Amino acid sequence: MGVYLDKNGSYYVNKSWTDSGGKRHFKTKRGFKTKKDGQIYEAKFLLQISDRVYKSANPLFSSYFHEWVKTYKGELGKKTNAVRPNTLREYLLDEKRIAVGLDQLKIKDITRFHYQNFINEFGQSHAQITVKKLNNHIRACVRYAIEDGLIQHDFTKGVHLSFNCQKSRQVTYLEDYQLKRLLHHLLKIRKHNFSGIYMIITIMYTGLRESEAAGLTWDCVNFDNLTLNINKAWDYKQKEYSPTKNKSSKRIIGISPKLASLLKELKSNHATKVFWSKSHQTIPQSRSLIDTLRRALKELNIDAPGVHIHSLRHSQVAILLNADINIYDIAQRLGHEDIKTTQKIYAYEFKKHQAKVNQKISQALDAI
Repeated sequence: MGVYLDKNGSYYVNKSWTDSGGKRHFKTKRGFKTKKDGQIYEAKFLLQISDRVYKSANPLFSSYFHEWVKTYKGELGKKTNAVRPNTLREYLLDEKRIAVGLDQLKIKDITRFHYQNFINEFGQSHAQITVKKLNNHIRACVRYAIEDGLIQHDFTKGVHLSFNCQKSRQVTYLEDYQLKRLLHHLLKIRKHNFSGIYMIITIMYTGLRESEAAGLTWDCVNFDNLTLNINKAWDYKQKEYSPTKNKSSKRIIGISPKLASLLKELKSNHATKVFWSKSHQTIPQSRSLIDTLRRALKELNIDAPGVHIHSLRHSQVAILLNADINIYDIAQRLGHEDIKTTQKIYAYEFKKHQAKVNQKISQALDAI
């Protein structure tokens, strides 16, 4: 291989090599303005060959994405996957979206123009978070393709994410006084055979994710030290335990004596599962929990049409902020990796808290 002076005064790189299968390859790259530019390209190309990452194939991007997910993320039903089952299902759903939206386009033939049109069309009928997740998955895959030497440019770079604002889920957040009324009502109507109400109460007291609460087993509950050990989640579709959302989601949190006493009422329902419903012989499903929550709010004449079980996690943040618990401790309790995640996801609650803090500051200064 070498860098040579071309007839027009520019430089070109010429190389021949034999791959591991015994096949001979030839490559010429022209148009380098200086010899140094050619040498830089030569060095990179030699590294690609030595690492055996250069490929002359040009697969359909949908096929490459499928293989990438299978290799680096996993397959449903396997116990050694790199991501949680729910996350893997999102990747598999994106496979179908790519197969439809990018159709028969091969990976080397996709331009930024193609990809922007794909995002524009997809965004017409999807919410911002859905478009963002799809783009993140594709970008990650494209980076691997670049590192493998399959393509040279990132066609996702600089693309504008368009989306349908009307498709975004509107979540209703309960105010402090509404939370108190709801909690008192749930405590009043609870029956140990129907564990759904207990599960909702637990989420209100702890801020657990729904899957984390559903995944609690009795060995996770320490009644002596008043703690919960969150070390797994429940996969509703597979009907089995799965890893937590991420490493930081594994945590031990404190609980109140009142909650511990409530949980003891469920001990006779199942030998291992905390929230096993004796009446329905299953762990409460998401739809059942939402229906129970909304029915309770209706009985209290609380208008909250967009309320969701995850709304109660927001409520936990509000309660802790009002109690002047610092943001680091809140992030730890919620299982977030850092405080930035907490601030970003629960910006609404932090804005409310900041308004109260500003009011206190103003009152303090006015008193001078």
